Amino acid sequence: MRQQRKKHLHAIIEKINNRIGNNTMRFFPDLTAFQQVYPDGNFIDWKIYQSVAAELYAHDLERLC
Repeated sequence: MRQQRKKHLHAIIEKINNRIGNNTMRFFPDLTAFQQVYPDGNFIDWKIYQSVAAELYAHDLERLC
């Protein structure tokens, strides 16, 4: 049982790292910070995408736990 729980926790950590690694969970506090990384990007579209991704991630994490 303990080994299975440990394996489960490692799967959650891996999922978190993958989300951070592919920029899904990358946070930009303001427009200037965003434009430093994405000079031609649309900040509002990014914030919408980020909000949806965070919501989906929260549901995934709840399901995994």
